[in-house]
Amino acid sequence: MDAINDYYMEELDLSAMKRFFLEQGERRILEKQDYFVRQGERSGRVAYVEDGMFRFVRTDTKGGEHIVGYSF
Repeated sequence: MDAINDYYMEELDLSAMKRFFLEQGERRILEKQDYFVRQGERSGRVAYVEDGMFRFVRTDTKGGEHIVGYSF
């Protein structure tokens, strides 16, 4: 996973965005199964994943969760 992150940081030059998040943002540590934002909530927040990964899930009408993406 580190290689993927290194590739994106070098190829897309996200260093300015990373620096902005680290300098101006609020650091939050999310534990496994914590939510950054829940389905249906309105949020104006963005996140920078420093370590670990996010799992994006969608809840269907029967309450089942479906993984729709990951962020490393």
